[in-house]
Amino acid sequence: MDNQAIIKAQFDGFIRAMYEWETQAYAEAQTDFSEAWQHRQTALRSEIFRRYVTERERKYGGPTFRSCTYPPRYHPEYEQMTGITVRGKKATVSTDYSRAGLHYKREYTFLLAHDTWRLDVIKEQYPTDDGTGQSWKNVII
Repeated sequence: MDNQAIIKAQFDGFIRAMYEWETQAYAEAQTDFSEAWQHRQTALRSEIFRRYVTERERKYGGPTFRSCTYPPRYHPEYEQMTGITVRGKKATVSTDYSRAGLHYKREYTFLLAHDTWRLDVIKEQYPTDDGTGQSWKNVII
């Protein structure tokens, strides 16, 4: 596979894994928010991070971040990839996303390390009335 196909597979895998985790975690949290639930969610997110996300300390987020919402933040049917740009060991996946009546753009930055493409940063931009868009904001992973 070429780099773009590998990055697309990593992106698709991450979105699907986070969607499945968040959907399940949200449903369970409605009846069980116990310490056992919290440990289970950390273990599930840790596996997603191990497979798809760069290993680094994050001020916010990370595998212990157990915030889940409905509708989920990641949804394979609501996020449409609009492009992949690869520059050396850095790649950007651009998307258009619609969630709960909001429409915005996202950029997923992937880094190549140890022959594996991993997600490092997500940014999103909400539209403005004049069509220019607000400044890009980091998304907590």
